[in-house]
Amino acid sequence: MNLVNILEYLRARIELLKKLFYGFLLLLVVFDVLLPREHAHFFVDKIPAFWTLFTVTGCFILARFSKGLAHTILGKKEDFYE
Repeated sequence: MNLVNILEYLRARIELLKKLFYGFLLLLVVFDVLLPREHAHFFVDKIPAFWTLFTVTGCFILARFSKGLAHTILGKKEDFYE
């Protein structure tokens, strides 16, 4: 099985791939909740899963913003080069 076949297999099952990634993110949040918090340096370090949720939220916002910016600024009309 080569890389092209693997990519075709994953592209045909995009919903399964999304569910796997969301499950992985949920697993990271659960793992972060279970970590000990007795040596926290800052106030937010004592909040369970704060940095994990902050990172995931920031990543989603950055991805949406970048996609919108790309469509607005980088997108060209269909007849732009004619």
